[in-house]
Amino acid sequence: MIIAATIDVLEKVLPPAAVLLGVLIVLIVPKFRKGIMESLRAGQRAGRGASQTNPPPVAQETPSTDINFNCSQCGQKLVVEKSSGGASVNCPSCSATLVVPMQGLPPMPSPAGPPVNAGTGRKTGGIILTAIGGLMLLAALSNGLHDYNLHSSHDVSKFLGGLGLSTLVLTIGLMMLAKSPRPSMSVGMRIAIIAGFVIGGVLILATVLSPVVNAARARARMMREQLAAGKVVTATDGSVEVTVPFGWSAVSNLHPEARLQVARPDEKEYLEVITDKKRDVPGMTLDQFAAKRRAWTVKQLTSPIEHAPVELQLNGHRAIQIVVSGICPGRETNTAATYLLTCVEDSNRFHEILAWTATSQFDSDRPDLEKITATFKSHSGNTSSTTAETHPADDRQRAAVAPAASPATHAPPPVESPLIGGAGGGKYRRASLAGEPVVGFHFALSTWQGKGIVKILEPLFKRPAGATADNSTVVAREGYVVGGLEVDGEKYVDALRVIFVRRDGDRIDATDHYQSDWIGVATGRPLQQLGGHGEKVVGVYGHKGMNMDAIGLLFAPPKD
Repeated sequence: MIIAATIDVLEKVLPPAAVLLGVLIVLIVPKFRKGIMESLRAGQRAGRGASQTNPPPVAQETPSTDINFNCSQCGQKLVVEKSSGGASVNCPSCSATLVVPMQGLPPMPSPAGPPVNAGTGRKTGGIILTAIGGLMLLAALSNGLHDYNLHSSHDVSKFLGGLGLSTLVLTIGLMMLAKSPRPSMSVGMRIAIIAGFVIGGVLILATVLSPVVNAARARARMMREQLAAGKVVTATDGSVEVTVPFGWSAVSNLHPEARLQVARPDEKEYLEVITDKKRDVPGMTLDQFAAKRRAWTVKQLTSPIEHAPVELQLNGHRAIQIVVSGICPGRETNTAATYLLTCVEDSNRFHEILAWTATSQFDSDRPDLEKITATFKSHSGNTSSTTAETHPADDRQRAAVAPAASPATHAPPPVESPLIGGAGGGKYRRASLAGEPVVGFHFALSTWQGKGIVKILEPLFKRPAGATADNSTVVAREGYVVGGLEVDGEKYVDALRVIFVRRDGDRIDATDHYQSDWIGVATGRPLQQLGGHGEKVVGVYGHKGMNMDAIGLLFAPPKD
């Protein structure tokens, strides 16, 4: 990656760098050559002076106690003590080595010969590197702004590599300039140079490590996708399948009649699929099958609570889904459980998909249970005709259940009220297929962004017998039904109150009404009312994600 970044930068740097180098050569070489020639001539003069037989004249004593002389290389004036005459010293300006003359004599060059002017070479190199580093930095920025796609990790790595390399070259050039002509530099310059080396090093290190980081990210993304995609579990005879998320696995201890069984035992989440051939229940419809299975499930529970049946499509097949809660006598000391019962038909069979968990955790587990149910697929053509389909001698012996005399009656499509709340979440709809009135709600509350909010609102169409299973239910008094809602909501459903109205046969008397306590905590904003004017409420709809984003009511259509 560093090599690729360097090539991209050099492609833009080389043409202007060549021109700049030529200019520097024209300007600097003559001056450098002149300095070399002067140094050589000074050395020749020193050699001739040393070959003379006459000793040097003795300096006359002067009242001064110091020796004053000029550097023969750069002209810098020097002052030393009188006792230093004849000693070697370095010029503080150009670093040339000089012999202090006796008082009154010109300075003598060092016997080692003329010094090389190191300051001039360092300054020249600093100028060249600073210029090239600046051009490289401009080229790297140009590549990032115009040539690279900074949404691509590969191009980002090349961009960082170019910036890091050019920063290092520029910093080295500035350091050489800062040390010429004097080897010392200011504190501010030292900090700038250290910062340059650190920034350049970090950028280059990021470039070197970017392939490793990108590979790790790709691996993590692939693992997340695999976990999200889940694992397909197929019945032993290949007739049905579901896709389960991470943590779920196939089991065999839920029910002997189930074709497919999966569970997450550590979380007490379970799902089974039981199948009936249509030829064993001739004339039965899906509505009748679902009603029989709902009745059987309710019969097994104490204090059952039935929620509204919902019509679905599972992979192109019509389905009916029902939620039933209650207490299971004798199982784990009368555990309260909630069942998600989904009945679906294909060309040859009825399928019962039963998912359940403890009622206390159903609200949080329901999205997983619904997601697994939605992946259900049947492969009737793959089932062997010799596959045994045994039915135990109990109420699950559905092959012996006689079909109803006529198909279930469907009510006309309900009328939707306006929605109150926000636009987030997915579509949510709970309604009675037979047009039964809503008599109450099962609800759950949560918090969102530090404030209370309604999480679950499930309509009830039958009054629970005895105590409720979860104590989060509001139910109408005898002779009353749900007639409307008062809602406090804007982006979400923050709180609501239920308006109960008297029901006299098929007639709704809105003048005889009362209100429930608040479900949730009201914010104080103006309330909005749904219904409450004599409409027959047969369900709810809206938007729902983790919480209730919006709520509306479903009314029975007015009679002609």
